[in-house]
Amino acid sequence: MLPGYLGGQGDAETKFRAGDRTWPRTGDAGYLDRSGALWLLGRCAARLPAAGDAPRYPLAIEAALSFYPEIKRAAALGIADQRVIVLETSERSKDWQAALSHLRAHRTVILDQIPLDRRHQAKIDYPALRALLQVAPMREPGNDPDAR
Repeated sequence: MLPGYLGGQGDAETKFRAGDRTWPRTGDAGYLDRSGALWLLGRCAARLPAAGDAPRYPLAIEAALSFYPEIKRAAALGIADQRVIVLETSERSKDWQAALSHLRAHRTVILDQIPLDRRHQAKIDYPALRALLQVAPMREPGNDPDAR
């Protein structure tokens, strides 16, 4: 990383100093542990509403749910001060439904397909997902007539 731009133009928007070190402004939340390792939590703008001791960042929730083989993809987002977890799955499992209680979602939604970024089909397209959640009828666990 460059310590600064020519003449300092743009430095205040893209960098900050802590002591004699220069750090980039990435928009990510994180912390240094006791050993000095940096742990990234996710985008500051994606931070979820508080819910007891449940994770505050989507990355932790999505990673935890990725360990369940029935869940193809998971997304967590805050909508109107509520935690919403969206799952792409066709199977119901008592295991992942029990995990959801620890994550303290206000609402859990099942979709046939979570929208992905068109560029590389790997990242969740959160703006498209937000729009979809506002207009599409959703299936919710325990309230789905097609549940198995």
